[in-house]
Amino acid sequence: MIVEAKMKHLPQLTKLGHIQTTQIQGFAFDWYHCEQNVANWIELSILNPNTHYLGIVEAEDGSCVGYLNGRIGQHFWNPDLVSTIEYWFSLESGLKLLKDFEAWSKHNGAVEMTIGFSNPDRLQRLPKRWLESAGWNMDTIHYRKDLMRA
Repeated sequence: MIVEAKMKHLPQLTKLGHIQTTQIQGFAFDWYHCEQNVANWIELSILNPNTHYLGIVEAEDGSCVGYLNGRIGQHFWNPDLVSTIEYWFSLESGLKLLKDFEAWSKHNGAVEMTIGFSNPDRLQRLPKRWLESAGWNMDTIHYRKDLMRA
């Protein structure tokens, strides 16, 4: 089930960040730094629900098994609103999170969605066929989805 972020999720989201960072990406991890960033994400999504999204997947036992952090802002080149996925990690229900973020984006006036990183190594790890079948297209250096046609 996808739920809105609350401060009670802070320890579990920090733990998921640790799993994502160390076990999957192989990077060094700083608990304090991650905990502060996650606290900021939660606070922004609570205080600014029309511009900051933090969806959390809860398992039946109440544990967090995934999250998607995103935001809406003005396009760099024009005044259109664009929603950007900043962090997305899920042990299950990743597609549900993406669909929930898309619905939130449309509801809040975004005309397109992007996956907010352009690192070629990370882009290669994305499920290309799945993204393309869901309406995403590679646009020079990142994936984007036109919400006006979706």
